[in-house]
Amino acid sequence: DVSCSYYHTCATLLGGTIKCWGLNDNGQLGDGTASTRLSPVFVDSMSTATAVEAGRLFSCALVSTMTTTGGVKCWGYNGDGA
Repeated sequence: DVSCSYYHTCATLLGGTIKCWGLNDNGQLGDGTASTRLSPVFVDSMSTATAVEAGRLFSCALVSTMTTTGGVKCWGYNGDGA
């Protein structure tokens, strides 16, 4: 799964990890920094992703869990300054 935003791109890899690259001024790459990356970097603590979506200043992943409900994990700018 690959998702492109205006300033960054993320891809879900086999095994459930995600790599992102591009502008990272709001932490939208998920690597714990605010450094722009020209090469893909792993999203921290992500190992069960099944899909990814890159928004304007954020990214979200659909993650599988031990339950049947799954979940969503997001990182970057959430609209309220956090």
